[in-house]
Amino acid sequence: MQHKVTLKALAHIAATAYDVVVLDRDLPGVHGGDVCRTPVAEGCGSRVLMLTAAGAVDDRVEGLGMGADDYLAKPFAVAELVARVRALSRRSRLGLPPTLVHDDIELDLARVHKDNLDVYGPTRSGPR
Repeated sequence: MQHKVTLKALAHIAATAYDVVVLDRDLPGVHGGDVCRTPVAEGCGSRVLMLTAAGAVDDRVEGLGMGADDYLAKPFAVAELVARVRALSRRSRLGLPPTLVHDDIELDLARVHKDNLDVYGPTRSGPR
């Protein structure tokens, strides 16, 4: 049953843009490091806080190397967990650059559009 719950949780992580994912490294049926690597490799914007009983320096370094943004060893104080989640959440909400509009020109700092055509940017496409 635990393995099915783990797979369902992984499906939710893949389908939902969470600010922060709190992930136990020792999940039933799958290693938390494997779970962490996938969204990081796919460019997921969620921050990952990895929890684990493995708290040695080498374990923490390995967890961060797997793609975790933070690592907290058990046992931990709940107040510290909450503070770390809040800090990661603040960093995950990077604001989008402002879009400036004047008449028929839109500047979004990544592209310039005139008459619904890309004038400058990573791609020179037709109408948006």
